[in-house]
Amino acid sequence: MRLPAEDAKRFSFPNLEKVWRLHLSPIGRTPETERLVRDLERAGKHVRDDVGGVYWSISPTGKNFRDQAALYASILITNPLRGKLCDEPCLRTRCGRWFIKRRALQKQCSGRCTGIVQNTDRKAGLREKKHKEDLKRARNAAQKWETSTRVEWKKFVSDETGLTFKWLTRAVNQGALRQPRTQPHRSQTH
Repeated sequence: MRLPAEDAKRFSFPNLEKVWRLHLSPIGRTPETERLVRDLERAGKHVRDDVGGVYWSISPTGKNFRDQAALYASILITNPLRGKLCDEPCLRTRCGRWFIKRRALQKQCSGRCTGIVQNTDRKAGLREKKHKEDLKRARNAAQKWETSTRVEWKKFVSDETGLTFKWLTRAVNQGALRQPRTQPHRSQTH
């Protein structure tokens, strides 16, 4: 899937970097945390005394921090489990959810959607198989009509196969069935 040029620029690495800010954070007690420590100690909780120090901390407070989509995009691409994200939405068209894969080749979001998609595929295959069988029956009946009777061909084929006039017309119009040649007039002897 190709991103529009505006979004490609918006989600480029330099712009995603602008969402975040790297700063030093203190370890241990600070004047800001002393009140919380006192409250915990009054409640009977022991808070250990750390020696202090600092660590590097990253926070979404950079120049571009208001761009929520960029924030979430940067979280997604740096997540070690990003390979579990689906490549496309659920294959069930009425669902269309994005999901986290449990298996490498997973294409639907749930077992329910998988069952629906598989059942739809199976039904489509059965319909196609029945359509091919109906065409074969119609062709055989049309060949019989060419050699046997003077009745209109659609009526003959319909009576032989149980297919409707509408079905036969549609099959001819779609090119799936060839309309039989009209029967030559038999010469009448006087």
